[in-house]
Amino acid sequence: STVSNAISGAGAILKTGNGVVTFTGSSTGDGAITVSGGTLKVASGASIGSGSITVAAGASLMFDLTANTTIPNTITGNVASSNPTYRLTWNGGAVGGPIPTITSSANASATLGVPFSYQIVATNGPNRFTATGLPSGVTLDPVTGLISGTPTVAAVSLVQITATNPGGVANFTLRLSTALPAPSIVSDPSSIKITVGSMGTITASLLCRAAFKYQWKKNGVLIGNVYSASASATPLTVNLVMGNVSAATAGLFSVYAYNDNGSAESNPAIVTIDLGAPKFGLGRLLRKGITYDLSKAAANSIVDLGTGVIANEIFQLNISSDPNATYEWSFAPLKPGSFQIIASQTTSTFNFAASDVPKQPGYYQLVINNSGKKNSLRFRVLSFGATSSTFASMPALMVVTTPPSAVTLTAGGTANFGVVVSGLPVSYTWYKVDAAGHQSVVATGPSPFLTLNSVTTTNAGQYFAVIADYFGTTVESAKAPLTVLPAGE
Repeated sequence: STVSNAISGAGAILKTGNGVVTFTGSSTGDGAITVSGGTLKVASGASIGSGSITVAAGASLMFDLTANTTIPNTITGNVASSNPTYRLTWNGGAVGGPIPTITSSANASATLGVPFSYQIVATNGPNRFTATGLPSGVTLDPVTGLISGTPTVAAVSLVQITATNPGGVANFTLRLSTALPAPSIVSDPSSIKITVGSMGTITASLLCRAAFKYQWKKNGVLIGNVYSASASATPLTVNLVMGNVSAATAGLFSVYAYNDNGSAESNPAIVTIDLGAPKFGLGRLLRKGITYDLSKAAANSIVDLGTGVIANEIFQLNISSDPNATYEWSFAPLKPGSFQIIASQTTSTFNFAASDVPKQPGYYQLVINNSGKKNSLRFRVLSFGATSSTFASMPALMVVTTPPSAVTLTAGGTANFGVVVSGLPVSYTWYKVDAAGHQSVVATGPSPFLTLNSVTTTNAGQYFAVIADYFGTTVESAKAPLTVLPAGE
């Protein structure tokens, strides 16, 4: 039978018997509806008010839909749609409509011991997910469809996934490959200063859940033995012990770890050597072309520069001392008298042409102070000659023997660069070249090292040093890239 009239009011409606009753009107009543037998059918475009509906076992409530439809009723029992292409949604449930389509990737990669996540993505509003065959340590949130966790086994897992909505269930297979990890750096070695002739140790911490090997580097070059390490869930502490160190020990030291799955290298530590009391090496009169061996001269002794010293001579001294040592030059006449400081001269190179240099016969004294450890010599000049505009032909003093090495690190870390130059450099100017090719000065000073703290991606670029001697002659190092990874990578 068919009910075409609209029903209003709070009266209850009871459908009994095995037949079909079809509502074709637009009812507005809010009374309860009970279907105890047969089928109560709601025609397309009709409505049955807002009251609660109870459908008994064996009975059914059928909607003839031509579009997705939402009704305010609360329904208990069996509800069906004559056209499953469209969805009927009521207070607390739904039926029909298109089933989900899972669109997320069918392949995913994870690493043993590393947190992993994979979001199941599906169309048509799925409200429940399942996943079977997940590797140990990984679980599914059945409501959001997020698969996450830390895999504890390296294997290939074929994960069977379902996504369900009122229209039905979609099935999907995810191939999840969990690989053994590459080593990672837990902590970088710290920079240290070691007293010459003694022993020092730098320490780093490495982690890998697979077997790996590691080796130390100095100035970017592998040194010493290759060590093997077993898989572990806890960090491994590794040490580099340096004994009976000399000035040649100084440099940039890093640890390099690797296996078949990849590699990692720490940021380098700067190892500097406390050379103790300063020591004199060679002295060179650069215009006259005379070299003096000062290595055996006793402290406070007198070295004779003789007669006819060129009035604008450059006296360059090769000295073994800490980069932060201070140099104090002073003058006293040949006849007894006190030494007066020459304020303009504060390095290991003495310029007789400076305006406050007396240019008189006498004693020119250099006192070197390395954190309280001192050494000094007096250089006696008996007479001066004329000035000269030329320098003598002498061997080249500077060659870049070790250029700076490439650095890769995560944002927030510390980048260290260094360059090793033979000869007698007096200043180092560090430059950065950005991705657009723009060049800028980063630092200038007497140190061969450049340290960048708390780096960001804006620090990325190419870094190099221009090293100068007293004459302004320069030598340029090769460029080394700095790669800064975003935090979390």
